[in-house]
This record gives sequence, structure tokens and C-alpha cells, in this order.
Amino acid sequence: MLSILSLVPHTGSAEAKAKCSDKSAWRNFAQRITRHPDVQRYLQTREAGLCTHCKQPLHGKFQIHHIDYDHHCSFGGTKKSAAPTPKRPNRVRSIPDCQACSLQRKELFDECMSRLTVVHAGCNAKISLLQPNEPRDSGR
Repeated sequence: MLSILSLVPHTGSAEAKAKCSDKSAWRNFAQRITRHPDVQRYLQTREAGLCTHCKQPLHGKFQIHHIDYDHHCSFGGTKKSAAPTPKRPNRVRSIPDCQACSLQRKELFDECMSRLTVVHAGCNAKISLLQPNEPRDSGR
């Protein structure tokens, strides 16, 4: 089992966002990448279907956890992804174009993936309790 401290980001999201001059590129990495189905599958496969913290099976329910927020999407560009809800069946959202990045600029894709992992929601909550207090980032 990895030490829980190795999973705590050294720089919180609000601090990393403040340091980054390209807010859209930072948002692609810090917020939008967690919604990307290809990234979710990639990380779950890389971790063999196990939570990075407790090493127990994810059973299809997991969260993408940022090991490091001090990064931004260098590939650029987004694409639309279906995200239907019962009230909004035609809902779409913007996600980074990680699939194109993995094919055209593998080194950039690998850099982003090295800063992400998959954990259970409960494990993510435990890790979050150890993060330095910072204001909640509304994403804007």
C-alpha cells in the first residue's frame, strides 16, 4: 500500500490555479480530465482495477485523484462528450482531447497521467483531509 502522504498533493488546486497563466489549460487538467471516459479507463487499467491507496478492487466505482495539481494541459483543445441526466438527456460537456493527445503527443499524455490515479470515494476523502486547508475552487 502506498503511503497516504504520497497521494496528498503538495500544491492545492487553488494555489496551482493562481500560479498558472493559462486558466483554460489548467481547468482542462484539474477539472475536466476527471470526466474523460478514456482517461478513466486508462487509469483503471493501469492500476489493475485496484484503488491506489487501499489496493482493494474498485468494482467500477472510483474517483480520479490528482497527485499533483501544479500542471496544465499542454496539448490544448477540447471536445464535446455526451453527459445526459434524467432532466437533461441532451447534455454535453467539454473535456480535453486526451485521445488525440495520446496519439499525437504521447509524452504530454504521459505527463498528465503521471499526476493522476484512481481511488475509492472513501479513500479520496481520507486523502483530502490531509491536504492543507485552502478555499474551495468553484472552477471559474
